[in-house]
Parts: sequence; structure tokens; C-alpha cells
Amino acid sequence: MSQYSQKTDKIIDNSETTNPFIYSSFQECLKEYGYNSYSFIIYQNKEIKALVHIPQESDDFLHDLVVYSGITFIKPQPNQKYVQIVSERHLITCFAAEEVAKFFKFANFNCSPEIIDMRGWLWHDYQKRKNNYSVSPRYTGIID
Repeated sequence: MSQYSQKTDKIIDNSETTNPFIYSSFQECLKEYGYNSYSFIIYQNKEIKALVHIPQESDDFLHDLVVYSGITFIKPQPNQKYVQIVSERHLITCFAAEEVAKFFKFANFNCSPEIIDMRGWLWHDYQKRKNNYSVSPRYTGIID
């Protein structure tokens, strides 16, 4: 396992969301069959804030096996208020949307239903009206 894979697994372990589909062990298994993806770690002042996982579109069904991808946030600091958490995550999402647009002409991913604020993706480049991609929200129902 590479250092990068260990780091991304640690980020997932330290997140509030549970997403087994982006663990390196699952990704490595899919890569044996030709699946490709890209992961980006987002830092703020040398502190890890999030992981963005973008599956590469393919003609087969492999990318469908990664049910949730997109952005995964680390757990907030214990002293952070809810409004601070939402604000910080919105800024991180805006940054991630900007970076994804720089690297991809087309990106297709499904965020976990635990990601509640999609504004960063939906409003990306809104003022310039030069959207590099479009967002089509799809929602997952959860039965408790």
C-alpha cells in the first residue's frame, strides 16, 4: 500500500461519513479490472480538511460499483459551532469545485447522502457563466 493510499484511508477513518467505496483496498481491487479514479487531498494551512474522489468515466459498469464518491470532510474540531462547520465546508467545496473544473472536462460522481450542502458544486463559476461542468443532483433515500 502506498503512502498516499495510507493517507487517504486515514482521512476516511477521520471523517464523519462512512464511505467504504473509496478505501484504498476497494479501489485496488477495482483497478485490477481496469477501474481508474483520481483523489485529491485538500489542505488548509498544512491541515487536512477533505478528500475529493472522482471516478474516471468508463464504458463498462465498474464506475457504478463506487456508489458514493465526491467529497469527504474530516471531523470538525470539538470547539467549532455548527455555523462555522457549515461555512468552512462550503468554502472547501467551492475550492474543490474550482479545482475539479481545472482538471476535468467531464466529472461524474455521487456524493454521500451525508453531504448536505451542494451549493459549492451547483454555483461553481456562476458569475462568469462559463461553467466547465453541470451538476445534476440525485438524492438517496435513507430509512432509519
